[in-house]
Amino acid sequence: MKFKLMKFFKYQATGNDFIIIDNYGKEIKLTSDQVKKICDRRFGVGADGLILLEEKEGYDYSMIYYNSDGNISTFCGNGSRCLAHFAHKKKLFKHKAHFFANNSNYLAFIQKGLISIKMPNISNFKINDDGTIFIDSGSPHVVLFRKNVNKIDVINLGREIRYSEMYSQNGVNINFVEEINKSLNVRTYERGVENETLSCGTGAVAAVIASHINGLIESGNVNVKTKGGDIKVSYNYDLNLYKDIYLSSDVSLVFYGEL
Repeated sequence: MKFKLMKFFKYQATGNDFIIIDNYGKEIKLTSDQVKKICDRRFGVGADGLILLEEKEGYDYSMIYYNSDGNISTFCGNGSRCLAHFAHKKKLFKHKAHFFANNSNYLAFIQKGLISIKMPNISNFKINDDGTIFIDSGSPHVVLFRKNVNKIDVINLGREIRYSEMYSQNGVNINFVEEINKSLNVRTYERGVENETLSCGTGAVAAVIASHINGLIESGNVNVKTKGGDIKVSYNYDLNLYKDIYLSSDVSLVFYGEL
């Protein structure tokens, strides 16, 4: 029996890891079960998510993102930075890419190894009765401010909120945030992974916006510390609108192979 091997590329962005598959010709069709098995850390390649690079008219490329549970998900900030690096290596763009993801338009920039994604403007958020803040920064996030974030039981507390009556139907990502000298320490429980990840790009953005809402930081450049490394988030705030939001850090190709 003959079968065709499928190439994959394993990337990481501040410890948030992804499997990238080149599907520019749209010949590859993956089922949810296949994605879940590929992302399994014991019986597959192992990753927080899987990304397909595809062609789309009017764009340099498009991004299809799956969580490790096998389901197509919303926007992934760190994953988009990894995909930008991969697309750049394929010579799909030089310094600036216009790409499509999660039914929206995005821009990616590469300069001296630093990869930045221009995120959507944010004007809507909800401050809940318990003081938590809900923000959609491309994916839905709840932000909680706590002291001694490094000692928090992120998995159990995150799971409790994610499966609470308020969020169980659609799911939500949970970010535990601590402000230290105008920098943020952030730990994130991610839906679809159903575990803590070493970092989350859209979570970093949500944490920064929520910190500004609470008066903890000013607009400009903010350093976000995660378990996987530092992420830079810059933004401007004007007339109740968060705009010019950029998510920046480096990424790396860990290894590649065939399935």
